[in-house]
Amino acid sequence: LHLSLRRQRQMCIRDSCGTRGWLYNAETAEDKKIVARENGRLIASLNAAKALGGTPVVFLHYPPAYDTAQCRELLDTMQTYGVKECYYGHIHGDHAAKKAPLGEYGGIKMHLVSCDYIRFTPKLVRKDVEIG
Repeated sequence: LHLSLRRQRQMCIRDSCGTRGWLYNAETAEDKKIVARENGRLIASLNAAKALGGTPVVFLHYPPAYDTAQCRELLDTMQTYGVKECYYGHIHGDHAAKKAPLGEYGGIKMHLVSCDYIRFTPKLVRKDVEIG
């Protein structure tokens, strides 16, 4: 049983990578410091997933882009690591959601999953076919 639970835990964390992220229009010295820290956390998370043999899926609180603005550091890191999917929240309201990236964006499939946007309905991220 212990081995089985350990394997399930590994399956749960192996592919999940993420950090809070930060605002895409970060311009102050403090904002830049936060972006660097959050990008470092994302890199550490992606390296851990890679070491475990997973296909990384990124989860962020803030979107890596909004309207015409981008957080290049986070987007560049995800592209460098070959991330194919990114889930993020923070954007609330139908009007604001119209400016959020949905679908393919820079080679990454973007998913807005703030609770009001998905109408408080859980979203399936990935269905595992093997928990061996």
